[in-house]
Amino acid sequence: MTRTDPQIMIRVPAPLKERIRQAAEANRRSMNGEIVYQLEQVLPVEETKTAAGVSFADQPHAAVRT
Repeated sequence: MTRTDPQIMIRVPAPLKERIRQAAEANRRSMNGEIVYQLEQVLPVEETKTAAGVSFADQPHAAVRT
């Protein structure tokens, strides 16, 4: 993940933010890294082929980065 990746701003309840913080600490990730990891677990990349026969899952943005 780079600083040039798209950014979003969200609001989360304080107890959820604390759970994210605790999970990030336990997994030795930043909070952002933990959120990205968790989202990728529940929203897997679909195996869709492009016209060139390349899978979207093969693209660099599909990788889990910590």
